[in-house]
Amino acid sequence: MTEKTVFMVSAIKSGSGKTLITLGLANLFKRSGKTLSMFKTGPDYIDTMYHSKITGCNSTNLDPFFLEPDFKPGELRKLFFEFMDADVGIIEGAMGLFDGIYGEGKRGSAHVVSVELNVNVILVVEIDEIDSLLEYLSRYTNNVKAIALESSHQAISNENNQQKIEDEELVLFLDNLKKALLEKQIDEIANNMINYPLEDEGPLYEMIYGDKVYEEGFTTKDKPIGKEDFIKIFDKLFTKKYILLFQKLDTKNIIENRIFSWWNKEKTTNIDFSFLSENSFQIDISFLEDDVIGGYTIKYIFKKINGKILLYLVRSV
Repeated sequence: MTEKTVFMVSAIKSGSGKTLITLGLANLFKRSGKTLSMFKTGPDYIDTMYHSKITGCNSTNLDPFFLEPDFKPGELRKLFFEFMDADVGIIEGAMGLFDGIYGEGKRGSAHVVSVELNVNVILVVEIDEIDSLLEYLSRYTNNVKAIALESSHQAISNENNQQKIEDEELVLFLDNLKKALLEKQIDEIANNMINYPLEDEGPLYEMIYGDKVYEEGFTTKDKPIGKEDFIKIFDKLFTKKYILLFQKLDTKNIIENRIFSWWNKEKTTNIDFSFLSENSFQIDISFLEDDVIGGYTIKYIFKKINGKILLYLVRSV
């Protein structure tokens, strides 16, 4: 009987390059003649499409949350082995390794899947996260066996770009951003708060080009997202619902605690602030709705570039 190889690719947080590493490893195994079974924790359907595109095989969602409330030990293993029929099985984790639903610990997280299946984890870590890595891994007993260093977003970095975001300028920026959004000062935002070309990992090209992005042959090459594009999609990128959520950001709380999270009473809507490094942060808006399987999250990532805090990357999960 041929021995099979199974492992998980995870990270400390969303947007760390898990999908890039996963697809690269899958392509290497494919080129070496190995057959592949691909998996994604959680209900994410976008990354599973990427898996299928690279490997030519289906990718399966492993989601302990959707097995609730009757989730029993062994049920996830049964689902996994039903679709694990290849030489190599690669499981891509969703969000951070320990990120569970509602921000309430590890429930429903990639960590739960790795423990239930007893698989080793390759943790993708950005260079500026190294100092906090040991503290992060000490939270729970885990199966992390290897670290993959990632610095794909360093292309825009130089000495000037690495300036620390000071508390006073962060408060000023967030207050100005909230005001500009509320008053729909589109030109103010487009001229002073965006780094062009604006980078996209998910929603922006679809907002600009619609269903054309799914047509065979569509490419983003030579299609940088500039100021005119940003103004065109502003109402989609910052809907009225999103703008109202931005008003929930409590700058005093952010400065004191370095993180911030607000949920509505029904626990279906969330806005979250977190630092990525001394000179970058992200604001996540998440919805858990009945008509969207598993909900969805849009991430706005800001960085201090040449002395100014600017939005430079948008992701969707």
